[in-house]
Amino acid sequence: MPDDTITIDEGISAVLRERIVVAPARGRYVPLDDATAPAPGEWVEAGDVVGEIASERGPVPVRSPFSGWLMGVLALRGQPVAVGDALMWIDAA
Repeated sequence: MPDDTITIDEGISAVLRERIVVAPARGRYVPLDDATAPAPGEWVEAGDVVGEIASERGPVPVRSPFSGWLMGVLALRGQPVAVGDALMWIDAA
């Protein structure tokens, strides 16, 4: 069974296309400036920088591990985040 398939009930399964981009470090979420930030509805490639975490050791880039359509940003500018907190979601169509 592929990683993106979940079993709902015996004999019933669903394929999930949505992927979550998570914080790679502890700190505060900082979106990219408007000139370089992908907007909801835009395509992002795996490896693209989609934000930043201001950490005690300096800025840490947030890279999308997935290619797909950016559906939305879940974190607010300056929001405290921990490693693994959800920042945005991508439809990996």
